[in-house]
Amino acid sequence: MSKSPTFVMKRYLFLTTTLLSLFFFGCEKEVITPQSNDAPELTLSTEGHIRPTVQCGSSSYTTFKNGTTPYGSVEILNNSEQLFILTDMNNGWLLESVKIFAGNTVNLPKGFGGTIELEEFPFQMIHPRRVDKYTYTLPVASLPTCFGVTIWAKAAQVNMFGQVTNRVDLWANGAAVLNGFSFQYCKGSCFMNNNSNQSDI
Repeated sequence: MSKSPTFVMKRYLFLTTTLLSLFFFGCEKEVITPQSNDAPELTLSTEGHIRPTVQCGSSSYTTFKNGTTPYGSVEILNNSEQLFILTDMNNGWLLESVKIFAGNTVNLPKGFGGTIELEEFPFQMIHPRRVDKYTYTLPVASLPTCFGVTIWAKAAQVNMFGQVTNRVDLWANGAAVLNGFSFQYCKGSCFMNNNSNQSDI
């Protein structure tokens, strides 16, 4: 026995509403914390980037690239305690995972073939839900005044159903080091910031 058009339409509307609810509620962002106690502290901003109340010096900028194509921007800054790495992706690209090394580039982990050993990077983060903006913070006290920052990332584009349509490996642009790149950063002086409003008179 065939079903009436009204019954079919009600069933269609119910299924459509259910799928839309799953899509929207399933895409909510959440705070993700490291699983290991000895991992650097990191925080996800659900409403834009996280910045220190008092910034020491000026920010430095670079881009995420694959070849000559830019896929996003990277801003690096610091306060007296932490190094802040703010990432912002372009054109619908989303970060799936990030690996970061900060320090003297001669200490970059290397494999037997003389290439960068990404799996040995001290900071590694996987984003299960993918993110377009993220702020990573690392302790700054143990870092020298000037040092290299090497950032590798995997990014993806997805369609309206959450299916991956494209995926790419990225490096934060900088000077070529082995098979990757390293961006030079010098810590801003917190002493100068703290005295910037004082008169010499």
